[in-house]
Amino acid sequence: MARRARRPDITELSSQIEEWRRTRTKVHPMPRELWDAAVAVARELGIYATSKQLGVNYNSLRFRCGSSCPSQGTTQNEVPISFVELKPTMPIGPTGSEVELSDSGGRKLTVRLGQGAGVDLAGLARELWSSR
Repeated sequence: MARRARRPDITELSSQIEEWRRTRTKVHPMPRELWDAAVAVARELGIYATSKQLGVNYNSLRFRCGSSCPSQGTTQNEVPISFVELKPTMPIGPTGSEVELSDSGGRKLTVRLGQGAGVDLAGLARELWSSR
């Protein structure tokens, strides 16, 4: 069974990575232990924040995380969005309006609404993204 890396403090890990960079004699890939620790941090803080704070390549960290790390960090108090109010910046014209929704995987939903149309956009989006 693979052993999970202990999640170190981000400043402690940053110091370890800097020490490794200072003391290496040749250009070598970062040691697996440091990558494992970075992945453990990214599971909590997100890939982008971790790569930025540690100074490691975002794409390398994302590859090592696979699907186990969020792109952005999450907190325990975070509540999923269940309602979004859309306020048009311009009046809806005679042809209506268009709303485009997309997820992080690149899937898109484009809805063209006629004037006065009543559509459950949240329901449509939920169906689109739950059909994986």
